[in-house]
Amino acid sequence: AHAALAEALRAEAAEAVLLVYSPRTMPKDAGAEPPLLRPEERLASVGAWCASRPGFHPAICSHGLYVDQAEAASRAFPAAEIVLGLGADKLLQLFDTSWYGEGARALDRLFQRAVVAYAPRAEREVEGIIAEHGRWASRVRPLALPEGLRHVSSSEVRRRLRAGEDWATWVPTEVSRFLPRSP
Repeated sequence: AHAALAEALRAEAAEAVLLVYSPRTMPKDAGAEPPLLRPEERLASVGAWCASRPGFHPAICSHGLYVDQAEAASRAFPAAEIVLGLGADKLLQLFDTSWYGEGARALDRLFQRAVVAYAPRAEREVEGIIAEHGRWASRVRPLALPEGLRHVSSSEVRRRLRAGEDWATWVPTEVSRFLPRSP
């Protein structure tokens, strides 16, 4: 699903798509299972996926908040339109101002510098959060993704791997070699 998200951004005429890893990424849930890969393995797997795809590049950011990443990207690429590609779950988390010491002002800073494109999932929740934060609604849009990806998630891949179920068809070949054969 992450690969499809990146490819959808590139298809929208993006000159370059950076797949950003941050060691300080906001956790999804308090009870979320730990990642399957160590940071260096995650970076290597992203690099392997990008290697044969022109216009895709692995990147590292020292900051975990999207507002900080958008500011860094706008400094690094001052003439570019910055588009953050997120899953719907991260979009919902983005609008949780408890992550920001400055609350809604941080979202103002983010949306001054970037547009957010998200993978459609959990439509009711997404529509509700966008309506609740309407002043930024024009800076948030869904991405067109291939059919059949709604149920694909890294959480499901982790679950399948830990349960001994088929998971290999859920990840790109370049990435599957980095995943443990058993949890």
